[in-house]
Formats: sequence, structure tokens, C-alpha cells
Amino acid sequence: MRFRQYSVWATVVVWAVTLAFVTAAKNDTTAGTTYPTKSGIKIWVDPATPDDHQTFTSSRGRKWDLVMSDEFNTPNRSFRPGDDHIWTSLEKPDGVNGALELYSHNMTSTRCDDDGTCYFYIKAVDELNVIHVYNMYTHPPGYVDAYFFYRAAMVQSWNKFCYQGGMIETRVQLPGVVTPDSGNPDLAMGKNSK
Repeated sequence: MRFRQYSVWATVVVWAVTLAFVTAAKNDTTAGTTYPTKSGIKIWVDPATPDDHQTFTSSRGRKWDLVMSDEFNTPNRSFRPGDDHIWTSLEKPDGVNGALELYSHNMTSTRCDDDGTCYFYIKAVDELNVIHVYNMYTHPPGYVDAYFFYRAAMVQSWNKFCYQGGMIETRVQLPGVVTPDSGNPDLAMGKNSK
């Protein structure tokens, strides 16, 4: 799969009001160990998240409170380690399943359009990168060249925010076709999707 030389704005517009609604359990084992912030805003909730998205009523009538959101409404955000309290970008080659890409910090950020609509994006560029790596599975073990054909980005929230259940709401724009026939599983629309 070749990507266009100009940066493919895999405008993964994760306007992600990544609404991780989690049921506020009555018998929480950690009850009383969470202290309110001085602002009254929960530490994982973006202050720009609209009030009508602060709670959700499930199909069974249970009220879920918003516990995490990110509106990505600040332009030129850096996701380098230590720069963001939720997301961290990676700087590494992808070594899984014969991957073809390198992940770089400078390939992701946030941007705002002229109309004020802001979004998170991942840029991808078509370029050949060769990395000399040690392979202990060759006989005899030794250094080999690993070829990567494009550069993109990955962001994650390991050791910051752990999603264990609830509802996620996103607004995204992915490159290419996203239909059952395309085989693109990035955002599957299940029977419970809105």
C-alpha cells in the first residue's frame, strides 16, 4: 500500500469527545478517596465539553457520568512525552505483524480550521526508512536492515487513563472507504451504535 507523497491527512478527526461514560457505581470500593478539583471540573473532563454531554442515560434508564473527554480544541498541541496530561505520542518503529511504518512525535498534533473547528490529526508521509537492528532469531544472530515505507504517528494513554468499560462516543473522518465491503475495521458500527 503506497501513500501519496504529499502528507495524507489521515484526519482522524477524533473530535473525540472520547466520551468514556462509566457507570457511577453505588458500592465503589474507592469511595471517599477522590477529591474534587478547585475548579469543580473533573481532572479527565475537558472544560470545553458541552453541558449536554456531561451525563448519558442508558437504554436501561441508568445515569452515566462523563469521566473523560477531549475536545482537541487547542491548536498545535504537542503529544511528546510529558507535554500532555492524557495523550503521549510514540517515537519508534512498529514491529508487529510485519508492519511497514515508523511512528514519530512530529506527525501528530491538533489544528483549527478557519471556521474555528478544531481536530486531532495524524499525518502520514510516503518515505523509505532503513533501520539497522539486531535480530536474535537469525542463524547466527546478528544485525539486519529493517525497511519501513512510511512515517505516521501513534498516540496512547498507557499509565494515564485506563478504559475498562462504558460508552465511547467519537466523531471521526478516516481516509478511504469505511463500509462492510471495504474491510476497514477502524470504526465498526455495531448494533448499539448511534
